[in-house]
Amino acid sequence: SIMGTDDYSDMSPRARRVIAEATMVLILLHQYAIDAMLTGIDYCNKGDQDTYWWDDAVASLIGWAEGTDAGGSTSNGYLFYNIAQYLCRVSGTCNIAGDSEVNRQMMVALTEGKNDLLALKCDSAETYMKDVEVLLDTILVDLVAYYAEQLDDDPSDENNVAHGYIVATSLIPIMEKVSQEAANSIQLNMGKLGVTPMVDGKNVVLLALK
Repeated sequence: SIMGTDDYSDMSPRARRVIAEATMVLILLHQYAIDAMLTGIDYCNKGDQDTYWWDDAVASLIGWAEGTDAGGSTSNGYLFYNIAQYLCRVSGTCNIAGDSEVNRQMMVALTEGKNDLLALKCDSAETYMKDVEVLLDTILVDLVAYYAEQLDDDPSDENNVAHGYIVATSLIPIMEKVSQEAANSIQLNMGKLGVTPMVDGKNVVLLALK
C-alpha cells in the first residue's frame, strides 16, 4: 500500500499510510502476539519459567505510548489496548474507572497467564491465552461496527474508507471460520477498494457481526 501500486494506486498518501499502519497493528502484531504467547507456553511445557515471550506478546498488544495515566493515554497509543479505550470512550461504555471492560478482562488474562507460566501451570496459561484471543476478536468486531457506522454516514470519507477496509480485512478470515455468509457480507460492504462501501447499509453489516 505504501508504494501506491495495484489496488492502492488511486489512494492518497494519507490513506495508504492508514492502511499500512493499521495492517501492522491489526494483522501483524495481532498474529505475532498470539504466536509469542504460544511460544511461551511451549517453553513452559519444557519446564522453563521464562516469561520473555509472554511479556513480548503483552508489549505487542499494549504498546509503548500509552501514557502515564491509569487506563492509558487519551491521545497516544496505537495498538489493540488503545483501540478498545477509544471505542469505549466514543460509545460511552467505559467502566467507572474510565477503562474499556474488554481491556480490563484482557489485562486480567495477561497477568494471570504470566503468573501461571511462572508456576509452570502451562494448561491454565493456555486457557488465558485463548481468552485473550477471544477478546482481541471482540475488539475487531467492535471496530468494524464503528467504521460501518462512519461509512454509512459518509461513504466518501477516504480516511474512513481506508480504516474500514483494513479492519474488515483483518476480521474476515476469523469470520469465515464461523459463517462464510457473514464474512461475504463484510467483504462486499467494507472489504473492497475502488467501489462504494456499505452498498447494503449498516444494518446488514451489523447483523452479519452478531
